[in-house]
Amino acid sequence: MLQLYRSALRLRRTNPHLRSEEFRWRDSPADTLLFERGNGLLCAVNLSDHPIPLPYPAAPSWPQEH
Repeated sequence: MLQLYRSALRLRRTNPHLRSEEFRWRDSPADTLLFERGNGLLCAVNLSDHPIPLPYPAAPSWPQEH
């Protein structure tokens, strides 16, 4: 778990798209984490030892700018 956390922090530091101020947790199955950033990024993390399908629709809930 610590390695996952360190990897996520490293990824966030090196990718400007992951630094959006808008952040929202999404409902997700047990043993998973699902969140989105205001720039359209949706991140799903499976913490279990078996595959878990993504919830549908797995699309950002904020209105998208065009």
